[in-house]
Amino acid sequence: MSFRTIATVDTSRIDVARDIADRDRLHKRLMSLYPDNLGSSPRKKINLLFTVDVPSSTIIFQADMPPVTSPLNDARNQYFTSVDTTEVLTEVTQGDTVKFQLVLAGLIRHSGTGKRTTVLDNKVMIAKARGSLGKNGINVSTIECIGTDEVVSEKRGIRYYNYFLIGEATVTDADAVATAVRQGLGAGRLWGSAMLFVSSV
Repeated sequence: MSFRTIATVDTSRIDVARDIADRDRLHKRLMSLYPDNLGSSPRKKINLLFTVDVPSSTIIFQADMPPVTSPLNDARNQYFTSVDTTEVLTEVTQGDTVKFQLVLAGLIRHSGTGKRTTVLDNKVMIAKARGSLGKNGINVSTIECIGTDEVVSEKRGIRYYNYFLIGEATVTDADAVATAVRQGLGAGRLWGSAMLFVSSV
């Protein structure tokens, strides 16, 4: 079970602007909405994923438990100007045609060294997305890149681009699709990458 929250923010606020400009700060802000007794690797334990739609001043995040948004949504704070949390339902079966959106980190891991380097090439990222989706129960028929978003954390030394990819596909493994939606695909889960959205056509 997973819960997805769509929250709008006031980007004229200094704290909001700083969080969006530094995704490590935003990750910590969102983790504050969940219990603090999760032990080591708390993000992984609740499968927190998030992404930012900067033009619409919207933060989308999901986890295996619903967030307690009141600290950021009360009359005094109003970090969130609106917030809506719903259960994520991935009701697809093998053979279904679906639409998808994937927020994929523009990073490639090199065999041998294991190091990741940034990528600034739509064709490379589309090929990477096809491969990742195919391994997770989604046989892509059409795919395109509709935009990018710079991901930065000065403290962590992070700087790369998210690629926003959309398309249509056929489901080859419904369980694998549900797991990918819940856990994300690719690198950068700590910094606002890897979210997968799937809906039936």
